[in-house]
Amino acid sequence: MTDFRTPASPPHRNAAQDRLDALVALYSQGRIEDALALAGELIGLHPSCEITHNIAGALTVAAGRPDDALALYDRAIAIAPDYVEAWNNHGNALKALDRLDEALASYDAAIDLLPDYAEAHLNRAIVLRMTKRLAEALAANGEAIRCNPQLAQAYTKLH
Repeated sequence: MTDFRTPASPPHRNAAQDRLDALVALYSQGRIEDALALAGELIGLHPSCEITHNIAGALTVAAGRPDDALALYDRAIAIAPDYVEAWNNHGNALKALDRLDEALASYDAAIDLLPDYAEAHLNRAIVLRMTKRLAEALAANGEAIRCNPQLAQAYTKLH
């Protein structure tokens, strides 16, 4: 397997963090298959790392397999039940599968944990709009803007 460590890593950093950073970099570069391979390796080495499971879930969704991603998000949440990003991403995978009521429940779980989590409010607004619950969608979108006035997507989802 290719060594994905960043060559200019400071000496005080550990190899696990370097590989996690490499995973994020591969994802950012759109190298999904390489990132998935590294994610699988990291999960094997660190099966109790919720961050790796969450990132692997995002990669799996990006690879067009949201159904497979659910198990990864479920594992991240089982490891760290208060991991709001995993709850939000779990909702995104459910949304991709058109399981909209379940997606709303995942976004609600994220918001229950972190009431000012703008992205979860925005995702909730999108699903509410998809289900034609327009007044609720508008309110959720307003919450996203209240939580993060810089969240540009919240302004484009108003109409």
